[in-house]
Amino acid sequence: MEFRGLLGALIAFVLLLALQSYLVKYARSRATEKGTKRDVKFMDLIITSEDERYSLSRFQMYLWTVFVIIGFARYSWLPLRSLRSRKIYIPNNA
Repeated sequence: MEFRGLLGALIAFVLLLALQSYLVKYARSRATEKGTKRDVKFMDLIITSEDERYSLSRFQMYLWTVFVIIGFARYSWLPLRSLRSRKIYIPNNA
């Protein structure tokens, strides 16, 4: 397993976590401005507004988005090794 790939995945995960934390903080400040009594929690992105229940489809969409971004970041950091050594990096299919 490549260290650079894991580094890219870790950076993407930390950035997504920071974005989620920022969105929750922003939503909490907006809720207090409007005088809403409902407390905003960390995973409120997956709650439907109609009935205030967790939505499995929203949760799955959130997880797949996180996985795709982390996977993309992992594999986008791998070619950095070939730039330093001036060799073209071609992964094996086997």
